[in-house]
Amino acid sequence: MSVRKGMRMPNGYGSIVNLGKNRRKPWGVRITIGWGDDNRQKYKYLGYFEKKTQAIEFLADYNRNPYDVDLRSMTFGEVIGQWWEKHQNKIERSTYHNYVSAMRRMDGLNGLVFKDMKVGHLQPILDAAPPSTAKVIRNILSMVYRHALANEIADKDYSKLLTIKKMERQRPISIFTKKEIDILWKNEGHVCADMLLVLLYSGMRITELLTLETKNI
Repeated sequence: MSVRKGMRMPNGYGSIVNLGKNRRKPWGVRITIGWGDDNRQKYKYLGYFEKKTQAIEFLADYNRNPYDVDLRSMTFGEVIGQWWEKHQNKIERSTYHNYVSAMRRMDGLNGLVFKDMKVGHLQPILDAAPPSTAKVIRNILSMVYRHALANEIADKDYSKLLTIKKMERQRPISIFTKKEIDILWKNEGHVCADMLLVLLYSGMRITELLTLETKNI
């Protein structure tokens, strides 16, 4: 059903009210969520708009596909926390630390209403991170948006529009010479020498070695 200017709203449809001329967005869209002890209606506001026509269109869209108002007012911090609560036990220990580090870079978004966020809020986070970390951030956001869409917290997946800057040309890799490796073997038994030998001959990354448990050897 469409709502025309001047048309009376049917019962249970919601209403549009003018909140005053001194507001930047004076037109409010609200729905009734119950009745008080004084027999007066209790309202929940769904949004605020600069023009009445915008409010009319919004209310019509809401009635075509009603949603849980409280879910739609969730902040980014609440949504990512809800996702993390379910996801954190499904990942490896090394991945866990990478995710935690990546999520800390998004702390500045925690107070924003999730459904109102756009690419402009998210892209600067990726741009400020090293490419490898930016990939982790985008991967996390992709899963968070899937969670949000499944629970009708958001209407669109903005993670698909995010880009990662290209990695700069790296310096030539410095390789240990045979003489240097011989020195390490001569110091076998020293913790630093032993760790370097393990890294050299196994190809493991430093973080992988540091998080390795004896039960997995």
